[in-house]
Amino acid sequence: MEGAKISKEDVSCFICHQANIHILMNIAERLNVPRELFFVNLFRYGNLASASVLVALDEAICGGEISKGDLIVTAAYGGGLSWGANLIQL
Repeated sequence: MEGAKISKEDVSCFICHQANIHILMNIAERLNVPRELFFVNLFRYGNLASASVLVALDEAICGGEISKGDLIVTAAYGGGLSWGANLIQL
């Protein structure tokens, strides 16, 4: 977000790896972002590993929770030290 010169207030939705609800809520707390901005589908599927971000993104779009023009932050991590994040404008 810093590189794109946007603030967390500009972000409509955070879609993160759906590994654990406590991790997601801890991220929201550390970023001082309302929990409601974090899309969560963990309770429907469990941990889908890196696919969880794409499944959640699809659900958020199809469910009308995000729409054209919204700024979305995605973040995922994998085994070892691999991780990635994106800033997407729909």
